[in-house]
Amino acid sequence: MGLLERIFGEKEGDVVSTDISGLYEQRIQDMEEKRTLSDNKKLQKAIMDYQDPENTEKREIFVFEEEINNNPDYYLPYYWSATHKFNKGNFEQAKEILIKGIEKCKLKSVLCRRLAEFYFMKGHLENALYWFFTALMASSSDTDFHSYFYLGYIFEAHGMKDASQLARRKGRGIAYRLFYDTAEYSKSKAEKIKTHAVSIKNEKTLKMLKDFYRYEKKNLFI
Repeated sequence: MGLLERIFGEKEGDVVSTDISGLYEQRIQDMEEKRTLSDNKKLQKAIMDYQDPENTEKREIFVFEEEINNNPDYYLPYYWSATHKFNKGNFEQAKEILIKGIEKCKLKSVLCRRLAEFYFMKGHLENALYWFFTALMASSSDTDFHSYFYLGYIFEAHGMKDASQLARRKGRGIAYRLFYDTAEYSKSKAEKIKTHAVSIKNEKTLKMLKDFYRYEKKNLFI
């Protein structure tokens, strides 16, 4: 089954296989991406302006869409275009943009993680875990700490204390390597993630977490 078939051929809430071959999308892998945001001042400014709390018009979406056309294999325009669509309440469009980016971009894992976040916020924990796991397994640089923090709090919500501590420690290590700062998410954000995870967890998500942790503990969390 192809990636698009997997995404668009399933209904929201459909059960995802939890055997080891079905825990994540095995065919997705990051490739070397030499471009940085500082190489594109227009996009850099658009991202900064988009995040300004006083910016209500969000016209930067036009820059993001233009950059997707101009640089179809660069991940950041997809990330921010999808973020805009999701913030406007259009999850399906956001998902479609991210899937397109995952297929075309060299750096895929960040887009996988963003898709996981969106699924999580929509209450689809099984799909969220699938894409958090995919993000970790696809990453070749180990620079995106967000998946580790999310999984750390989700582990805790499922009563997996040791796994939670290891995942969060790994996230703090990555954050320190990048920013010389070991801080996690704010207490309020962490509690929000844990509370939401508790409200949507089930036996299947517990099994997914246990299976993934058992198979990948030494590779990813230590």
